[in-house]
Amino acid sequence: MFQYEPITPKGGRSALRIRRAFALLLLLALAAAVYYGNSFEGALSRDNAIYLYSGQRMAEGIPPYVSIFDHKGPLAPMLVGVGVVISKYLGATDITAVRAVFFSIGCLAVGATYLLGSSLFRSQRAGLFTALTFLGFFGFARYAVSSPEAKTPMVLFEVLCLLFASQKRWLLAGLCGSLAALVWQPMAVFSLVAFVLAVTQRDEPRVPAGLRAALGAGLPVAVTGAYFYFQGALDELVNGSILFNARYLDREQLLSTAEFFAPVKAIFQGYDTILIPIVVGAMLAAVVIGLVTLGSLHLLRRAYSGPSGSPMRKGAFAPIFLSLPFPVLWSLVDFQGYPDFYVFIPYVAVGFGGFLGFVVGRMGENNALFPGGTRLLTVGLCAALTAVAVLGSLVVVDPARGVSSLDTEERPPGPNDLDYQRRAASEVQRRFGEDAKVVSIGAPQLLVLLHKTNPNPYAFIIRGIDDQIAVETPGGFEGWIEDLEAYDPDVIAFGRTSGTHSPMLLEWLESRYEREKIGPWTLYVKEDGTGGERALRPTG
Repeated sequence: MFQYEPITPKGGRSALRIRRAFALLLLLALAAAVYYGNSFEGALSRDNAIYLYSGQRMAEGIPPYVSIFDHKGPLAPMLVGVGVVISKYLGATDITAVRAVFFSIGCLAVGATYLLGSSLFRSQRAGLFTALTFLGFFGFARYAVSSPEAKTPMVLFEVLCLLFASQKRWLLAGLCGSLAALVWQPMAVFSLVAFVLAVTQRDEPRVPAGLRAALGAGLPVAVTGAYFYFQGALDELVNGSILFNARYLDREQLLSTAEFFAPVKAIFQGYDTILIPIVVGAMLAAVVIGLVTLGSLHLLRRAYSGPSGSPMRKGAFAPIFLSLPFPVLWSLVDFQGYPDFYVFIPYVAVGFGGFLGFVVGRMGENNALFPGGTRLLTVGLCAALTAVAVLGSLVVVDPARGVSSLDTEERPPGPNDLDYQRRAASEVQRRFGEDAKVVSIGAPQLLVLLHKTNPNPYAFIIRGIDDQIAVETPGGFEGWIEDLEAYDPDVIAFGRTSGTHSPMLLEWLESRYEREKIGPWTLYVKEDGTGGERALRPTG
């Protein structure tokens, strides 16, 4: 049925290693070229700034959750902190260094996907198709450069966990699954799947295999816990990563109609450059392979036999199909935007890569119209997938400004440019002075660009954070506002804020501060402010 090249080509295993290493290096270079087509100078989003601010403060010795409160895992800001430290040694700006770190992680994710596809299908050709399909997802490529996007390292660790679990390398599978969970807590399912497979497989003693999976899963957690313990912030780690999500987190649109169709909408908004037919075909291929896998192990072995008749490794697809249902169900409960689709990209890439491998095998070897045409078809499809990825990185239309990155005319910086934000931050500093007290409530970008320190960890307030403030601050939310008033900020950068206490906060702001716009930010400034020009306008 499905025909792939033998696992060991002419020349033996050494030749196979050379071929795989060459293909891997080529894919890494291609990923770097494609991802670099997306600007390193893209504007900072609120989420980017949350991680950057946390990383800046971590480089100064203040751990995440203490510097800025967030309800996601601690690993992403810790990686950002590494990038900030690197910037000091290289003499680069911290934003550029951090983006270079996450850019490298994004490229490694492409390489890991190639290894996953090659291993699952025992086919270098299928691995190439898998990696090139992955490379074509513009929604991932965009934030591989304009970052830090926390889910970029999550995808890398997810792919590596699936790879090692399919190869029964339980220690590494548990380790990578745990690292994925430290980025985004629901991804703990990957470590769980690795452990379940380890203790239920029959090819080796189950207890030692299970212990290796558990040890791998526990190591990153232990190291992270030790860091926070010695920083005196273990309670903050437990609260931010676990307790807040159980006590206060507001999921807002739980199982609403809009939430149910959010993943479909995300595909059209963030992944249109991969072409919808490819995405749909990938999903259908994944479903078909899944039904065969779950329906009959005997048919599965026959389906994935190479020309030599050797079947694929027993149970190799088990990690894929045991882990897939959980993110599907989770997306029905909590789906915020197209970055939340990241977790599905490896599944789509594997499904479509295997499907293309099957098509090429059947048409190239068994069809009289294409005698001996496997290599030609492989090259042609690789070229087509590469073209989709390259064009996706080049033809990027800025919806806010109606321009394309292919435009050659000079244009003034706009709200989607980092330079515009930097100039706006410089204007704020010029207006109010270098020693001005700047506070963020929903706009931590200004803190990052000015390297200012917020007087409290609540630099943004959404999804139930106000309820935690009300419970844990003496005097409740009113007491928190009183503390903020006592701090007497000169400028309050205000962004999207939600919660039952937000009307109280807005009433306080409107009664004591003047509202104005500087660059992309809404600011509340003292009523006896310095005056002057109130809006930053881009110059040609």
